[in-house]
Amino acid sequence: MLKRMNHGSFAAILGVVEYDVTGWFSRLIALENWSNMAVTEAFTKAGKPILSNAGNFMFKTKFLPLFQESLESKFASGDDMFFLEKLTAQGEKIGFEKNAVVKTNTPETLIDLFAQRVRWAGKSTGYNNWLAKSIPAFVWLMNLAFISWMIVSVVFDHFLLWGLFPFCLKVLIEYAFHAQWFKRYEVKHRLFDGITLSTIYPIYVVIIGLMALLKPSFTWKGRRYVGGLRP
Repeated sequence: MLKRMNHGSFAAILGVVEYDVTGWFSRLIALENWSNMAVTEAFTKAGKPILSNAGNFMFKTKFLPLFQESLESKFASGDDMFFLEKLTAQGEKIGFEKNAVVKTNTPETLIDLFAQRVRWAGKSTGYNNWLAKSIPAFVWLMNLAFISWMIVSVVFDHFLLWGLFPFCLKVLIEYAFHAQWFKRYEVKHRLFDGITLSTIYPIYVVIIGLMALLKPSFTWKGRRYVGGLRP
């Protein structure tokens, strides 16, 4: 990461954060995270970084005061994203290094997973970057539309015609896309996992989005957040 930073005159370098896989549940979470890594790399290399993970984030020390400003956020978590926004707003170059990997544990339960994802989704309202706001909103609306279409196809008894074909097409496109990207990280993507993700992910995303909109109160790292914000 340091070599990449110095070679390319970057203000910061984003690295890969991957989950340890201990079973089928953790594998699905890990694969969803690899998808996030693919998005992070693609947009960063396009000069439009919209995602980051503080677990693997290197920046030059001269930007430390700017990073400290991001710690004053009223949101639960998100200091890395708000810092990234500040850097890009100043026109600083951000790089990505796929060979620098930090491993972490997966959330142990569905409750832990949803609590983590709701925190992540809730901070998006504080973004100033229109692209960082619009991409998650677009993904949420697309998945809501897909679920609605599946429900309509079942209600009107046309699932084989209206529902099954779009679903199979969705599985094939997503599987092919992910399989190619995951090869870059030396991760093998199985067809069964792809079918499972394509089935579960729309429901999961819509629920997370709705929960984030409800702005739940919770305690995280010893701090109480009311409506997702510090009181």
